[in-house]
Amino acid sequence: MNRWQQFQQELENVSGEAQRVALARFPDVWSRWRSREGIQQIACFATRVPEEPVAQALALLSHQQSEGFSAASVSPETVKEHIAALDLAVVYAHYLIAETGTAFLLDAHHRARGLYLLPPHLLVLSSPRRLQTTLAGALAELSREEEPARSSGFLLVTGPSRTADIEKKLVIGVHGPERLTVWLLED
Repeated sequence: MNRWQQFQQELENVSGEAQRVALARFPDVWSRWRSREGIQQIACFATRVPEEPVAQALALLSHQQSEGFSAASVSPETVKEHIAALDLAVVYAHYLIAETGTAFLLDAHHRARGLYLLPPHLLVLSSPRRLQTTLAGALAELSREEEPARSSGFLLVTGPSRTADIEKKLVIGVHGPERLTVWLLED
């Protein structure tokens, strides 16, 4: 089993979904997927994305994000309520961890941390070059980057959030997205 297959299997084990998407087919795949999922309000805040296929996809999506909602147009006081009203947040994963089906998100690429947690659906975009076997491998690779992203931290997202703390009942989406989708973009 290769790294991508392992990542897909691990993410599916925790109720997430992952697929490869060719950059040339991205607009069509995006349009059909958005329609099927009933997604209206979207936002993506990724900046300084080092992977060209992902940067191109994010540029396309930035033109489609919700009217009047961009990092520059929303005041810091109201950003939380704007993010909470979204159907979907689109973010860039600096790494994907195959061993656990985890998206490794650096704060340096996003302007609002609530973007990871408040919308009910999170779409994560990354590239094959960012697929690592283990978290240790991702951290080692991050330390070797020529121009490391200036970041105040990182977030590891492995599937939709879930808890069984309340009366031992499993509840999904309590402290994070209810759904997690990962697209590996390829040239």
